[in-house]
Amino acid sequence: MKKIIDACGSPQAAFQLLMLEHMDALAEASAKAISNIKFDKVVVWEGGAGGNGQSATAGFVKDMARMMPPMLQVMKDVGGVEVPEYLAKLTGDAPAAPSANGTGTKSPA
Repeated sequence: MKKIIDACGSPQAAFQLLMLEHMDALAEASAKAISNIKFDKVVVWEGGAGGNGQSATAGFVKDMARMMPPMLQVMKDVGGVEVPEYLAKLTGDAPAAPSANGTGTKSPA
């Protein structure tokens, strides 16, 4: 363990590396644990005190959506883990949008 910590530079970096190495096994175990549970519906009860004119649940979903792109980028940069495109696609990976000349490249200036 000491060699791993030394190679990573810090205990936190070593922990992140080990978590990343076992992410697939953790996800598989989690999925297996809930695979036989039947969810007919999900009910969310809240007090409505989220602030800014939105509910607490709306704020949670908004914050989670805001957090996902940086988290996916870290997973890609640090661990080389790429989420399948059908689940999420980083905008930096998207093909160039068509420009005024319709080629997907910048128009000559």
